[in-house]
Amino acid sequence: MKTFPGPRGLPDTGDRDWWLPAIALMADGVPRDKIFPMDLDRAYKKLDEIKPYISVWWKTGNQVAQIMRDQEVAMTLSYSGRALTAMNEGAPFQLSWNDAIMDTGYFAILKDAPNPEGALKFINYFYGHAEGHPAFIKTANYATHSKDGMALLPPEEQKNYATAPENFKLLMVPDFKWIGENRDMLRERWQNWLAE
Repeated sequence: MKTFPGPRGLPDTGDRDWWLPAIALMADGVPRDKIFPMDLDRAYKKLDEIKPYISVWWKTGNQVAQIMRDQEVAMTLSYSGRALTAMNEGAPFQLSWNDAIMDTGYFAILKDAPNPEGALKFINYFYGHAEGHPAFIKTANYATHSKDGMALLPPEEQKNYATAPENFKLLMVPDFKWIGENRDMLRERWQNWLAE
C-alpha cells in the first residue's frame, strides 16, 4: 500500500472467490506457479490486510471501466479489455501484466439458436482465418487465440494484450481442476469474509 498509495478497487464478481485469494497469495510472496492448491488461511490473512484500503468493490465490467474513467481509484484489478477501453477513452492508467491471471473466452451456440448452422460456420471461419482477428481484437479489446492474427497488428498495439510473448510469460495460470473441485467451499469462504 505504501509503494502505490491511493484508493483501490477489487471485483466482487463471479470469479472473485478464487481470483482474489490467488492475488493475495502472490502479494504475500507466493510464486505464481505455486498458487495451487491454495493456502486459503494465508490468502485470507493477506486479504484482511488489504480490505481496509478497498474503496470500490465493483460488480461489472462496465463499473470497473467507469471507476477508472472517473478516477475513483488509483489502482484496480480489472478485465484487461475493460481497462484498455477506459485507457483508450483517456483514463490515466497503465496495464501491468506481472502476475495477471490467465483466463479464457469461448464462443458458444445457444441450444435453441435460430440459425445454429450459420453460427457454426462463423466460428469455423473465425478460427480458420487470421485476417479477421485484428478488427475483432481492436473492437473487443481482447486478444484471440490466433498468433497469425495478432502478428497483423502493429507491434506497439500487440503489447496491449495478454498474448504478446513478453506479457504471456508473466501470467499466472489457474488450476481450473482444483478450482472446480473446491468451488462451493471457495464461494462460501469468500461470501463469509466479505460480510465480516
